[in-house]
Amino acid sequence: DECADGTEGHTTCVVEAGQLCVDVDMRPEATKTWWCQCPLDSKTKAQLRAAADCGTDECEATPSNADVCRAAGQECVDRYTHEPNRWECRCASGSGYQEGRPVEACE
Repeated sequence: DECADGTEGHTTCVVEAGQLCVDVDMRPEATKTWWCQCPLDSKTKAQLRAAADCGTDECEATPSNADVCRAAGQECVDRYTHEPNRWECRCASGSGYQEGRPVEACE
């Protein structure tokens, strides 16, 4: 496993960049088959180095956004990690969501 503790993959991705390390080929003879992947976005990754731009989760990075949703009994979700200041509140039931503010009437 080229992402195990102490490996170059683990050090580069997890320790230094705070990203995920993925070993794409687990055959024993395969080497240099790992990549770093953004924790919030499986499409953004880079072979043998840290991924360039992982974006920001606006609910985590800006706690006041999460508070706005939580105060309404809803969850803050960022589906647009590469687009700044786009986040939404979601009903606990999962029935509805509203960008940038709480849902007015959850089922």
